[in-house]
Amino acid sequence: MVSTKGRAAPTGPFNAEMIRKVLADRKTRFCVPVKHLRVNLPISVSGDGPFRDTFVNAGIHDVELNPRGAAFVIANNGRALGIKPNEFEWHCPYGSPGDRLWVREDFVVITDGRHATSIDVVYRADGEFGESYNRDGGVDDSDRIFHAMRIEERCLPHYAPRWRPSIHMPRWASRILLEITDVAVERVQEIGGQDLNPWIWAITFKRIENA
Repeated sequence: MVSTKGRAAPTGPFNAEMIRKVLADRKTRFCVPVKHLRVNLPISVSGDGPFRDTFVNAGIHDVELNPRGAAFVIANNGRALGIKPNEFEWHCPYGSPGDRLWVREDFVVITDGRHATSIDVVYRADGEFGESYNRDGGVDDSDRIFHAMRIEERCLPHYAPRWRPSIHMPRWASRILLEITDVAVERVQEIGGQDLNPWIWAITFKRIENA
């Protein structure tokens, strides 16, 4: 099981095929649409020449991109100030290089009855079993069993095993931990004959083994 550190990865990119590729180390990047584009300026940035009085203080700022991908922020005087790639870092909602993400996937909790003393987690992508937990394993395992039974109560009153959507996976049941190695903003290529070109977060990662 994974460390409790980190934040949940978005569920959208991680379907069954993606999960299998990540486990086989054949996939090291996922993409999600940009909803709110921001940058972090480590130091203040100012304009050149006649625009030296135009500046933006260090910190987190909304940013706009032109069709070529050049970044602009609104300066102190309301002007749009261009910023260079080496002057900012992307402020991605999923984290920065070095941050960790735990992955949620479709799963099922198998218990030994209504008053469970043990549970097993099975993953739908490949049918693999995760760790087993029992009440003799200490407080943490007992809490996990209680949580698992609450999942069963909410989803199905008869406690029959059934696949659960990834959105319901608790952190302790996750088996995949990723470390972000790079964050970029890219424009999707032409889709279906229409030049939609939405901006996307392109997040590169490495899988942490035995985490």
